[in-house]
Amino acid sequence: MRRERNTTAGSTTAIWAAALLTLGAGCSPSDDDNVPDARDDGTTLEDGDAAPEDGDVPETTDGSDGADGETTGPTPRLDSVSPPSGTTEGGTLVTLYGENFAADATATFDGAACVGLIVHTARRMTCRTPAHAAGEVDVAVTNPDGQSSTLAASFEYDDASTPRVNWCLLHYPPELSVAPDDAAGPIYGRVYVESVTPGVGAGPGVRAQIGIGALGADPADWAWADATYNVDVDGIVPGDRANDEYAASLLGRAEGDYSYAYRFSLDDGETWLLCDRTGSDDGFNVAHAGTLHVTPAPPPSIGWCAIDRPATASAEEGAAPIAVFGRVSVPRVTVGAGQGSGVTAELGRGVPGAAPAEAAWTWTAMSYAADADGLVAGDLANDEYEGALAVPADAGDYLYAVRFSLDAGTTWTYCDTAGAVYAELTAGRLTVTEPGTGPLVGWCRIQWPSSLTAAAGVASDYVYGRVWAEAVTPGAGQGAGIRGQVGYGAAADDPASWSWTDADYNVDVDGMAAGDLANDEYWQRLTVPTAGSYAYAYRFTMDDGRSWRYCDLDGTAVGEFSIDQAGSLTVE
Repeated sequence: MRRERNTTAGSTTAIWAAALLTLGAGCSPSDDDNVPDARDDGTTLEDGDAAPEDGDVPETTDGSDGADGETTGPTPRLDSVSPPSGTTEGGTLVTLYGENFAADATATFDGAACVGLIVHTARRMTCRTPAHAAGEVDVAVTNPDGQSSTLAASFEYDDASTPRVNWCLLHYPPELSVAPDDAAGPIYGRVYVESVTPGVGAGPGVRAQIGIGALGADPADWAWADATYNVDVDGIVPGDRANDEYAASLLGRAEGDYSYAYRFSLDDGETWLLCDRTGSDDGFNVAHAGTLHVTPAPPPSIGWCAIDRPATASAEEGAAPIAVFGRVSVPRVTVGAGQGSGVTAELGRGVPGAAPAEAAWTWTAMSYAADADGLVAGDLANDEYEGALAVPADAGDYLYAVRFSLDAGTTWTYCDTAGAVYAELTAGRLTVTEPGTGPLVGWCRIQWPSSLTAAAGVASDYVYGRVWAEAVTPGAGQGAGIRGQVGYGAAADDPASWSWTDADYNVDVDGMAAGDLANDEYWQRLTVPTAGSYAYAYRFTMDDGRSWRYCDLDGTAVGEFSIDQAGSLTVE
């Protein structure tokens, strides 16, 4: 039985031992104009290059153009014939690669002229083989000046019944980088077999393998394993589905650089056709194989973290600690069941205006609580930690946050309710009140509008305010015990001295999560008897007016009421 060969210096295919590799499939990236197109079963040539014009023939060494036949041009060089075999009947479309092909060069197979020869460039010509008896033959290229190049035993004639792979390609990717022991891929290879791969589905009898070895090593020394059929892809003609694509992944390897490639067989591995990134037409060149870089993974880093719950809390002075939960994601560390190794978590409490790294904050350890999903349900990408937030003995407004470290506390990533870039605006908020002041309003704001114009003595447009109180406002309907008012007055005056009017419950609205109905919305009009410029705001109470929470446009999540954030009212 013959063996197909790739006529590139230093590389001849053989039957190689396979090693265990893991297979993977999927859709390969879209075709790239820089990747050679596949073959089909027609006579169309692969890239349509025109033959060199007479003026394109390289000049001779003495500067003359060689037109009178008395001077000579550069010596042609034949490097490879692809495919390297065909039937004894002839008619196999072959591509001859080399250098210095003249526009009127000829090609012969064991002295018989190649049929329908076209010289596309000084490096490539195509033709169809003449008929010949079975066996290996020399192929020669001759320029009009008589100089020639012969490639010995570079084409093999065999019976028409002998299966052969016409063309193949390492399609994508040309290069990969992974950490030691990580799988690389999927990697895609493409193949064309006349009358076999065209059409829908895998061509029968085609076997594909992916191989890997030391960078630049002979493929005979590589490890090989089967790849799986992936999809049909077009060849030269859109919609012809002339080629079959295969996919496979390489199992993790030790640190170093490696070469990889595809090979295809139609005789169950008796003979193989090797393919690199430029395709099999020009033979196999290990320099054109894919390259796998296996490098140590960078040290782990915190990809994301946040306060999970609660976003706000309230308590009386000296009350029991409040449970606070934070979540963290560290690629390759927190993924999967159980606590990610090397993670340190702490819960901190501070005051508005102080950065969490400052001494005004106090920090206590958090403990691993559970695994939690990340972006994909069931991925268990995050770890959840629980901490106890101590309630201060003094009434007031406080902030809280969580922080995580991967180096035992040398460096920290600070996290608020929005993520891993701490901002006071989105920090957790703790409100501490004196005993006996009743339930607490956790958050409120002027919802709309930010400014108003009204006629003196005439009701203005509606002013809307929103409020949240833990375990009171969430859910359908008005939260029990909440009273809201809208008021106006001079910007220089204490809001407690303004004119206030009870507002009515309007609707439920979502809070931080879609559909949670966490907040209640109120509405009311303002009627001001005297023209002038005023400020306006909302306020809410849960102890029948003994204590009020005043609300401006940016809400109490940014701190207490600020006159700069009050609504602006013009009465004409």
